[in-house]
Amino acid sequence: MNTSINETNTPIVPVNDELLDELDDVILRMGRIMASRHFGPESCPDSVTMPQAMLLRSMESHGAVKMSEVAALLAIKPPAASAAVAALERAGHVERSIDPTDRRVTLVTITPTGRDALHVSEAQRHAIMRSFLAVLTLEEIRTLIGVHNKLIEAMTSNRI
Repeated sequence: MNTSINETNTPIVPVNDELLDELDDVILRMGRIMASRHFGPESCPDSVTMPQAMLLRSMESHGAVKMSEVAALLAIKPPAASAAVAALERAGHVERSIDPTDRRVTLVTITPTGRDALHVSEAQRHAIMRSFLAVLTLEEIRTLIGVHNKLIEAMTSNRI
């Protein structure tokens, strides 16, 4: 088999259709299981959703974020980002304010209630993830993370 090169000069490894179908099936099945058992409201009824947790975690780590950054962080369109922030705001988890350096920009900041909700959510999710990952060794977990990070980096850097 020959390896071809795509327009960004990246080698394209020849993968047969059966392997692609198997990978697609595994990813979809795992996603469904994770969504229902790990991220779903039945698994963490008192917590925020996974996208909300990602946003709150980012604000906890980096401070206020712009609305445009919310959309980019969650990989959603601006109207959906606005709806996500509105839901968090109604729950008292975030506050919106005007950027003092540019009045056209809205900043979103985590509240103490949001921090508490994030910590509860993460504790619940960590317990569930520990049970999922119990079938893997630490080396397998590190490999899994490395493979996912490599794919994410390639997807987000416009290499593929």
